[in-house]
Amino acid sequence: MSFRLGVRILGAMGLVGVAVCPADAQVLPPTPQFQVSMDLAVALRTGDLERAVDVVAPKAVIMSPDGAMLNGREELTTVLKNLFGSGTVELAIFSLESSESGPLGFDAGSYDLTFTPRKGEKRKETGQYLAILRRDGEGRWRVVYGMWNRTRPPADPPH
Repeated sequence: MSFRLGVRILGAMGLVGVAVCPADAQVLPPTPQFQVSMDLAVALRTGDLERAVDVVAPKAVIMSPDGAMLNGREELTTVLKNLFGSGTVELAIFSLESSESGPLGFDAGSYDLTFTPRKGEKRKETGQYLAILRRDGEGRWRVVYGMWNRTRPPADPPH
């Protein structure tokens, strides 16, 4: 697993955001699925490996934009250990929709990610994510599939 793959995984999984709303807007609590995403984002921002891996199902599949996949907690743990040792993460997520049907649920939205390596320049990325969750035997929602894509910057205008 490359360091670059680790940064991409964070983009898909590190999921917390803030929205600007009118003063009279009703603020609703997050859905259970978005709460999982927010818990994961906090873990990623604070470098809490145990908490980050705990919200993911034991056999979860994480798919990156470039086709690389992580299979299970062990592979995810290896990537996150390398990432946490390499720098810090700033992450905001914005859930567009979350829902559930029986034991399955999803959270879909967008993200803003900044990775600051111990040496070198900050790297920024924005994109969209989709997390598929399943309620486990204890009644906890856990990510079973996660994927994301990066938003490409607009092309230069023609000269």
